[in-house]
Amino acid sequence: MLIAGATGIDLNPPSQEQYAEQTQQVQDLMGGVNHVYWTKSGKSYHLYQDCSYINSDRTNEILGGTVAQARS
Repeated sequence: MLIAGATGIDLNPPSQEQYAEQTQQVQDLMGGVNHVYWTKSGKSYHLYQDCSYINSDRTNEILGGTVAQARS
């Protein structure tokens, strides 16, 4: 388990149902659009590119795509 934690391996990854639920939540909030933003080091995704959590002095790159792309 220590190796998994050090390498970033998730021993309890989200199920396909959880992905589908998250995608549906994003689409409901964004008028049917499945597009989110995240950073390489982030552990969550955001609905808006100008979100203050991902727009900071330490942000080098903001990525965008579908929920599935953000989770991979």
